[in-house]
Amino acid sequence: MPHAIELLFDDASAAAVRVLWSTLAEVGADDYVIRNGSIPHVALAVIDNLPDPASLTENLSYLAQQIEPARLKPTAIACFESPAPVVYLGFAKDDFLAAAHQAAMEVLADAGLSNNDLYQPGRWVPHCTLAMEFEADKLDAVLSASKAMEWKVPFCADRLGLVEYPPTRLAWSSPLGKPVEHDDG
Repeated sequence: MPHAIELLFDDASAAAVRVLWSTLAEVGADDYVIRNGSIPHVALAVIDNLPDPASLTENLSYLAQQIEPARLKPTAIACFESPAPVVYLGFAKDDFLAAAHQAAMEVLADAGLSNNDLYQPGRWVPHCTLAMEFEADKLDAVLSASKAMEWKVPFCADRLGLVEYPPTRLAWSSPLGKPVEHDDG
């Protein structure tokens, strides 16, 4: 089954994305992301066939501890047009996202796994999918509606997840950052 290593949004950011999904479904985009149970995110890597998800959890746990929660900077509503249209909210490939992506590549390399070609360095576009699996003739309407909505809200990534799809199933997740140490004294 395919799996993705994803930066998952905090509750407020995820709620904003879900509103966008619902609004786009009302203007003609297929509600695939809703029906599929998608979790609002930015994917760092996609493994087309992961026979043993548990094999990654130790390295992913370590990775999650090394990454602090961060605010992501939205850049634009855009579209991948091939093989079928996918409308997305793009994010600036800043130092945080570049480092998180590189670290995910290292986790895959350590496990002897390959990343999907579209998520390789140089090709990867940090984004959150807003609409997919809809007829190409609805693209203009979906893009127009997407661009008319309020999407410049703060987006915060606060967890790392390993997600199996389709349908979406969260196989593993961990909060970003080191656990808080409590003083027992």
